[in-house]
Amino acid sequence: MAKTRKGKCREPQSQSWPFERGQAMRWGFALLVAIVSISALGWSVERLYDPRVLPIRQVQIEGDFRHLDRATLAQAVEKVARGGFFSVDVKQVKAVAEQVPWVDRVEVRRVWPAKLKIHVTEQVPLARWGEEGLVNERGVLFRPDLRSFPRQPLPQLGGPDYLAREATQRYLDMSRRLAEVGLKIRELQVNGRRAWRMTLNNDLVVKLGSRHMAERLARFIRLYPRLADPQEGELQQVDLRYTNGFAVRRGAPPEPESKLGGPEARPETEPYQKRVG
Repeated sequence: MAKTRKGKCREPQSQSWPFERGQAMRWGFALLVAIVSISALGWSVERLYDPRVLPIRQVQIEGDFRHLDRATLAQAVEKVARGGFFSVDVKQVKAVAEQVPWVDRVEVRRVWPAKLKIHVTEQVPLARWGEEGLVNERGVLFRPDLRSFPRQPLPQLGGPDYLAREATQRYLDMSRRLAEVGLKIRELQVNGRRAWRMTLNNDLVVKLGSRHMAERLARFIRLYPRLADPQEGELQQVDLRYTNGFAVRRGAPPEPESKLGGPEARPETEPYQKRVG
């Protein structure tokens, strides 16, 4: 400690203020740079999202189309596929494109510097639904213009719209099982009580009811070769809605040949129904 003339001690004065002021100036400068950088970045982002900057100049639609009209799709997305490269709303473009009949899936991506590429997968119809609809293999129901329907015959499914997916899955499952005995489903119908009825490619009507579908179908497949004997009359309907059996309706048995080579005269007979236990 330094002593004054009167002998009193004097505390030394601090000399750290130049360092503290320099540090504060450096922090202030860094803060200023950060503010300027953030402002510049914000301005740049705002400029990039300006529709007038890097505008989309080309919309390219890709895909293999058999029923979908490319011009109709282009017209549908025209109003939303506008703006700048960064500002165009690709989600909205996708949503609008998916509303076009015959469109199944859509992928939209930007291609630098001014192109929007839209890849479309067309619906592949599995069957008709009712009078004006179609379903694909996933049971997705769509209703395009009737004039664009496939010309080749398709299986006919029908019922309440909310059962379209279930009906499609059952059609696929039962078709695989029926192929074991050489049968195909021409028509499959379900009502609001979930009672099922199908018509096969040989005009045979099969009533399945609403319960124990797998067991009833397995019973029918197992016994069909014996039921299909033409000598007993044309098989017209099989009703499987019984617990321990089923009912069969046939047409009249074929006319037997007479000794002269022609059919024997016999009274007309009505189709009959027989329940098998």
